[in-house]
Amino acid sequence: MSALRNAVKDEVVYGVLAYHDLVKPPKQKLEQRLQAAFDEVRPSLKSHNGDVELVAIKLPDVVEVRFTGTCKSCPFLI
Repeated sequence: MSALRNAVKDEVVYGVLAYHDLVKPPKQKLEQRLQAAFDEVRPSLKSHNGDVELVAIKLPDVVEVRFTGTCKSCPFLI
């Protein structure tokens, strides 16, 4: 395990491992990816007076979001 930790410090090795889904991105990169995804859907949500925001990232597999505005009571989300 320590050899793997040392190997992923090299950005080329990390890139190859990440490409093959053998390592997960750091939490900060995950947050950036989530924000990018929110930015893609945000115009549609705002057209209905709603929005989405990141509440928490609970690794390894939970992301909490909050829908605001009219989205918080949208029957599509329930």
